[in-house]
Amino acid sequence: MWIEHIVHVLVQVITRLVCMDQGRVLAEGAPEEVLNDAAVIDAYLGSKARTAHALGA
Repeated sequence: MWIEHIVHVLVQVITRLVCMDQGRVLAEGAPEEVLNDAAVIDAYLGSKARTAHALGA
């Protein structure tokens, strides 16, 4: 297990990612899938960021 908050470094060396918020698992799986998960984006960036992300902004 590796706990890291510098995500761009982390995703270069892992094959599986678990994202948690306040002790609850939000998403787990391949890094790309987790980083694109709506619950993860909402928790860490807010719902406006999810809308922008979906639009490719």
